[in-house]
Amino acid sequence: MHPEIFRIGSLPIYSYGLMLVLSFGVGIVIAQKRAASRGLSPDLVLDVSTVILISSIVGSRLLYVLFHVDEFKGHWLDTINITKGLAGLSMFGGIVLAVASTLLYLRRRHVSLWEMSDVLAPSVALGMGITRIGCFLNGCCFGRACDLPWAVSFPPGSVAWSVMGNTHLHPTQLYASLVGFLIFGLVLLIDRQNVPPGTVVWSVFGMYGVARFLMDFLRHYEANNYFEFLGVSLASSQLFSLGFVLVSIAWIIYVRNHP
Repeated sequence: MHPEIFRIGSLPIYSYGLMLVLSFGVGIVIAQKRAASRGLSPDLVLDVSTVILISSIVGSRLLYVLFHVDEFKGHWLDTINITKGLAGLSMFGGIVLAVASTLLYLRRRHVSLWEMSDVLAPSVALGMGITRIGCFLNGCCFGRACDLPWAVSFPPGSVAWSVMGNTHLHPTQLYASLVGFLIFGLVLLIDRQNVPPGTVVWSVFGMYGVARFLMDFLRHYEANNYFEFLGVSLASSQLFSLGFVLVSIAWIIYVRNHP
């Protein structure tokens, strides 16, 4: 685990932040090339990416704080410090606010929502793959105990160690990273099939929803993060995942029938 990759003088460069910046940088380059091939402005991609970056961080933090209010009682200013808290950010909050913000921005710019969304969608999947490596290096978003050959343990001082000690755990961060890279490859193949606009972006959300729902059976969450749903105890993220899957299926059917 390497939460701090290196230093520039006295300035620490953190692994999660570095991977986040790398994912946005690579994703923007790929999206700009895809936009140019479709006759869209690469500069527009940069503008939309800025909206996504800001709103995804804000949304991720808001959802995390919402489900971890007890962590911030008595020191509410820590709610705006993303380094405070066991995990700090919740991806689904970032996705929801980023989608909503992008919808509003594209509407104001009079740009085709589905066309731009399909341009950006592969970069979103790739970003998930890269950013989750940062989670692994940071020691957050860790899994449950297991005795598999590839199980990992985290050193003292890490978030995982503070909760699980020296227990061997599922490397759920790396599972999620592999899923991101796999979805990236699959949606590029889907995009080659001359599918209706909107199919690519909803395929990303749908596939991620299925994968996340399954992976979260292996991931550690606090007890207050679980809810009873149809007699089964599910993490809040799994409920979001189910919602993503259902909405994605509905929209894919819709865009195929109403191109």
